[in-house]
Amino acid sequence: SLCALAGVVSSESEPLPKLETSTISLLSLPRTTINSWLKWRASNIESEITKERRNSWRARSNFCRIIQWPMNACPSKNFLMETGGPLTLSRWRASRGLVATEGRPSATGSPRAGFHFGLGLDAARGSPRASGGHRLRGSGACSCDESSVRLDAFLRNRKRVVLAVAIVAGLVYANAVPNRFAYDDHHIIANNSAIQSIETLPSAIFAPYWPGVYGRENGLWRPTTQALFGVQWIVSRGAPWLFHLVNVLAHVAVTSLVLLLLWELMSMRAAFFGALVFAIHPVHVEAVANLVGLSELVSTGLFLMACLVHVRGPPESRWRDAVLIGLLYAVAFGAKEGAATLPAIIFLLDASRGRLTFADLLRYLRERWRVYAALIIGAALMLIPRLGILGTIANPLGPLGADLLLEVPRIWTISEVWGNYVRLWVLPLDLSSDYAPGVIPISIGWKLANSVGAALALALLAAALIAWRRAPM
Repeated sequence: SLCALAGVVSSESEPLPKLETSTISLLSLPRTTINSWLKWRASNIESEITKERRNSWRARSNFCRIIQWPMNACPSKNFLMETGGPLTLSRWRASRGLVATEGRPSATGSPRAGFHFGLGLDAARGSPRASGGHRLRGSGACSCDESSVRLDAFLRNRKRVVLAVAIVAGLVYANAVPNRFAYDDHHIIANNSAIQSIETLPSAIFAPYWPGVYGRENGLWRPTTQALFGVQWIVSRGAPWLFHLVNVLAHVAVTSLVLLLLWELMSMRAAFFGALVFAIHPVHVEAVANLVGLSELVSTGLFLMACLVHVRGPPESRWRDAVLIGLLYAVAFGAKEGAATLPAIIFLLDASRGRLTFADLLRYLRERWRVYAALIIGAALMLIPRLGILGTIANPLGPLGADLLLEVPRIWTISEVWGNYVRLWVLPLDLSSDYAPGVIPISIGWKLANSVGAALALALLAAALIAWRRAPM
């Protein structure tokens, strides 16, 4: 079971208000209940610390805080949460210089153990010290320097961090705004008269994504994207700069959502640098600089919003959250078909945070059935019209120029695509505007390239499983 947060003591002589836990039978409560209580308590502590810092630490440039946990509630290990952000169970050992303190009597007289963190350099002398005179165990306990302390202080202001990440994401792709239509933009937008007037836009929304006689054969129906293209065309009168501006702003919004979601799952520092990598990664050029990439941006943004609503909700889903997630799912599905994976991602989020086992599945379904019911309804709202418009739910035909996939097993080519995914994540040197069979050839049989791709996919899954099992609760 998760441990309960007993209180926070500042480095000043006067402690912050504490919440006594002697009247709570912690070990008898379900883990999800304790986790929900911890999140509620963390939000209160954050406001208390902000107020205390303003009043007592205004003249100080460096400071440290001590978080303490009741040893009787967690006899095997101490758990750490970050006071400046959302509740997490990860510890910043090396990067934050965390060192466990010796058991020290608290204000109530019970022995506790905690962690020092945020230790910096004395502003006057430049020497390491512990704020408030608390003694560290061992020598060289803290390797934090002044820049690290400043970074941590910056990361505690959520609005400022979100604004910084958003500005970086916007600046990186700002040069795409003067661009014009290119490649599929001409077929989907510039030459598609059905979306260019208010009178014909409703019928275009309920038509195949690709215009012309091959629309049904291509097997795509994206009403959300079609509606957005039509509105932009009518407002801008066909000026491509507005389409590009919307794409850049959508990338800014998606990057901000990535930051907020990572904040719920890991430390503030890790979330910040993860969002920065997402903001500037070259692999997003195709989605941001290419106008038809709006389908990916909108689908991803709504997908992340649904995940954020879910992880911020209580352990037992409420109808309000479930309905909102279902609506986001349906609209994201209408932007691009990749959003169909949302139910699986929600399950993986719950499994990774709650340590689900087969024995917990019945309890999990009792708590989350509302969310999955809303997701089923949202999927039905998109699949039933799709069947009527396209004549099929999943198009059996291969992509354009890849008809050979109808005759050979697709796993040969998909495995090679997996290898290209990893290459584009890690070393995106050779980008392409269109990953057609001329760029990624269709594989016939197992060869070196697709064998390496399959091995990389299995290795990533194994690494994720090992990290999940080793991560602290």
